[in-house]
Amino acid sequence: MAYERITVDPNRMRGLPCIRDTRVTVSAVLGQLAAGRSVEDVLDDYPYLERADVLAALEFAAAAVQERELAARHAGLDAVRLLVDANLSPRVAAHLSSVGFEAVHVADVGLLTAADDVIQASVAAR
Repeated sequence: MAYERITVDPNRMRGLPCIRDTRVTVSAVLGQLAAGRSVEDVLDDYPYLERADVLAALEFAAAAVQERELAARHAGLDAVRLLVDANLSPRVAAHLSSVGFEAVHVADVGLLTAADDVIQASVAAR
């Protein structure tokens, strides 16, 4: 499958399908929609996405469920200071900060399209 707006890079988000080389996974967008959010709500929460990105995520998912084999990956996160990934809206980082956590969103520190190793190095350097 070749989708212009969906990218898979083993060095970004552990190889999960992402939107346009960002760290926003297809599953994050689908999860928002499955939770009853509208496309407009998703675009408000993720200002760096476009309507075509959301539709591409839906198209990708529709094709993926037709595949014989689906892969799932799970990763844990242990941190006191939070670097909020693009799977979550920048509003999440703002909310966490407002309630006392040290949180920053990847888009706010220039890491929206960064590979996993760059993210890890950034976190280690903080």
